[in-house]
Amino acid sequence: MSDSLSSHEVPKFSSRGQKQGVGEEKKEDLGEILNGDRLVSGPYALYFLVDKDFEILCRKKLTKDEVAQFQRAVDKDYYFEMYYDEFHVWGLIRRVENNEETEDTKYYQYFLYKDIHFDINYNMDSVIEITARMDPHSD
Repeated sequence: MSDSLSSHEVPKFSSRGQKQGVGEEKKEDLGEILNGDRLVSGPYALYFLVDKDFEILCRKKLTKDEVAQFQRAVDKDYYFEMYYDEFHVWGLIRRVENNEETEDTKYYQYFLYKDIHFDINYNMDSVIEITARMDPHSD
């Protein structure tokens, strides 16, 4: 069983020059309340027909408590969800590797995906699809 990632369950990141309103929760409408949705503005700026190869949105050294929060989210198979216009985008936040196993313990390494690649397909002047791919080599 997996669940979407709540902004209250993992550490917050802020970027340099962060726009006002980024990371702030918007007031819920009735449909969002009934669905249990909670939308939060993110730091991503994806403009129509504008290619962008790379941008660093934030840097943060995690504390032990923050690492534990992410480990709990990974153990629960949490994922992120985003919307680009009316298009739903989601992806896993991590990968876990079991590097050693002894009779007494299992040793797991947790990796957070740091790079998200957005692919936006369009027809004429309309977006028809958007996908997010996580780079498994972005450790």
